Amino acid sequence: MGEIVNIRCDSCHTGWECRTGNGLMHGSLDSVAGIFSPEQQTEIALSAKQDPLSLFTFSFRPARCSRCHGIVSIPVLTLTESDSTFIGPCPACGQKIKPIARLSKSACPVCSNISLKSDTIGRWD
Repeated sequence: MGEIVNIRCDSCHTGWECRTGNGLMHGSLDSVAGIFSPEQQTEIALSAKQDPLSLFTFSFRPARCSRCHGIVSIPVLTLTESDSTFIGPCPACGQKIKPIARLSKSACPVCSNISLKSDTIGRWD
């Protein structure tokens, strides 16, 4: 079950709501691959052929987009055997972005201060 988190900047008071984690519908590689672009789906299929069991980890993670000046949820898929990681783009503008490793050390995309905080406000599945 995933969580809905409210991420806010204590400096400029801007806030974002992000869905993190995964749900029951993300239990198969085929359903997870469908979230990604057609090009990424092809890459995922090729990488999965190297792994007969198709073991994977998947979750939506918060990411900072410098083009949109926001924090969004992006899909992150790692195929265990091939150690291939696939990261979805910003859902708002399509820019390639990386998930935030540590929210407390990440700069606010609006004011650039390192003052982001998060609270869990719900669950989703």
